[in-house]
Amino acid sequence: MARTPDGMSAITSALRHLEDAMRALVNENAQLKRQMQGIVDHRQLLGGQRGPGRSARARDGAPRKRGRAFKFTDVQAAELRRQVEGGKSAVSLANELKVSLPTMYNTLKRAGWEGRGQRGRGRPPRAARPRDGAPRKRGRAFKFTLDQAGEFRKQVEGGKSAASLAKDLKVSLPTMYNTLKRAGWKGRGQRGRGRPPRAARPRDGAPRKRGRAFKFTVDQAGEFRKQVEGGKSAPSLAKELKVSLPTMYSTLKRAGWKGRT
Repeated sequence: MARTPDGMSAITSALRHLEDAMRALVNENAQLKRQMQGIVDHRQLLGGQRGPGRSARARDGAPRKRGRAFKFTDVQAAELRRQVEGGKSAVSLANELKVSLPTMYNTLKRAGWEGRGQRGRGRPPRAARPRDGAPRKRGRAFKFTLDQAGEFRKQVEGGKSAASLAKDLKVSLPTMYNTLKRAGWKGRGQRGRGRPPRAARPRDGAPRKRGRAFKFTVDQAGEFRKQVEGGKSAPSLAKELKVSLPTMYSTLKRAGWKGRT
């Protein structure tokens, strides 16, 4: 198929435009490459002319550390340490200088401060501090002194209950028990109105057992046994006394009854 002169000229024109576009891309790529090389050379030149490395640079007279620079110089840190050891608290000092408390502690320790046990107004360590005459314990301070605890113990051993004493003093019952034990109180068996331990307390003449008290005395249990052995049924007796059948059987067995046979 023969091509017309107009078709040939259109193809030639398109090829020429494509060639021009390719040449422009090559030139642009070469220009970008020269710019990148210039940037690299410039950075290398600056790197060779820089003085000592970052770790040796000083900032306000303070030696540079790895990471963020120190907030205060060594001279400032020493001055802050003297203020804290002289009685000023690290907390108030941090508030004045508008820095965090960890930053203040780190600054003080960098100046040779021995730790948080020395903070505050020159007071001794917490374990040695007295509070109203009572020795300081680990954790929260005692609520009452030893003299007060001894007085509470006398009241409880004299008949007053620990619960009512705690209510009068507006403290929790565990706090009252701990205070009494610190004064030598022997435990919860002594609380209340001087009553003996639960196992020794009588109830209607019957000895106290572990758990719930007996429903009937030994004498009553013996009387019920006689009635059952005389012909009366245990269910009818339980119904009359308005107790459960297991309670009736337990009462009869406590009186020596041999069983349902």
